Amino acid sequence: MNAPIVIEASDPRLHVMISSTTVDLPDHRAAASEAIQRAKHTPVMMELGSAEWNSDAIKFSLQKVEQSQVYVGIFGLRYGYIPDDPMRNPDRLSITELEYSHAVKLGKPTLIYIAKDSHPFTTKQIDREPEKIQKLDRLKAELQKDICGFFDNPEELSKLILQSLYELQIHVGDKAKVVYRLPKPPDLYAVPNYILTSTFIGRATELDELDVWAGSTNPLMVVEGIGGLGKSALTWEWMQKRATYAIKNLAGRVWWSFYERGTSMKAFVHHALAYITEKEPDAIKEFSHYERCQLLLTELKRRPFLLLLDGFERVLTAYHRWDKAQQRDDKIEADLRECVDPNDGTFLQQLLHCTPSKVIISTRLFPSILENRTGQPIPGVAHHKLNGLSR
Repeated sequence: MNAPIVIEASDPRLHVMISSTTVDLPDHRAAASEAIQRAKHTPVMMELGSAEWNSDAIKFSLQKVEQSQVYVGIFGLRYGYIPDDPMRNPDRLSITELEYSHAVKLGKPTLIYIAKDSHPFTTKQIDREPEKIQKLDRLKAELQKDICGFFDNPEELSKLILQSLYELQIHVGDKAKVVYRLPKPPDLYAVPNYILTSTFIGRATELDELDVWAGSTNPLMVVEGIGGLGKSALTWEWMQKRATYAIKNLAGRVWWSFYERGTSMKAFVHHALAYITEKEPDAIKEFSHYERCQLLLTELKRRPFLLLLDGFERVLTAYHRWDKAQQRDDKIEADLRECVDPNDGTFLQQLLHCTPSKVIISTRLFPSILENRTGQPIPGVAHHKLNGLSR
């Protein structure tokens, strides 16, 4: 949605339609519903409806679209049920595609999410009928002409939906204008919001260490650990619960995850600058990446901001090799811990001079640009090697 879309609304709680095949994606639909409710909106889905007199599959589904203000489409490896109705469905489209087409026809904001090729599916979750396979491939090709999110599991889908809904701005009144927007400082800007799968417990020592770092002269902290130890959970917890107390006069916070498809240092710099200067990303497109880097550094020196770069190993050479799945995180040589783009490494070093702002990097691999010839962190860089939970 690049242009504003005007819809009728009386309050900021939107009705959000969840459209997908149902038999194969119950966990994904539940994750989508939870994300919508966490964003303080109302999910509209088949499971929450009831049978109505003189209704059928087509009428019932299209009415759900009409009752909604935003459409969320989730697409896996099934095309779905095709209602046999020569009058209303002459092209033999599935209920899911009919819902999507109806949303587009009505001008509803559409948020589309497609399963990655790496998503694990059972044989029961995959269409085998040639007609449906062909129609699903055609539909996905059409959907990917516009911006889509790609997910590998229900948890990843939930994060994507939550972020998309968080970026919706609703102007309440006789009419509501719905447009993508960035939050204004000091509100947190997260791409996307990190979602804990359970209640955060423990790590008191590590949280205290981050408090101490926040009050130190070191502008940058690297939290390093192998996958699965909870780096993201730890740093998210500290950013949410302690950062505003640990850093005096904190002007704003940015959480940026490199685990999301399509994220990059260029995109991070672009959006962080837009957030800090309170401008729309399109308003600073005229600047080159180098110019945006310099402008961001200037802003970070003016007021204290907190930047948190999660999953930074995705920027490094080791995670762009064909054999990355076979590599051990604790056995990666320095040359593979360099940034793929040397400009990213240069910018990382420049962040060491962004006082009073602070930067946290959570990563499986320590970036070699931040260490000296003996393998020790260079001045200005604090380092915490995350281990398992204590007893």
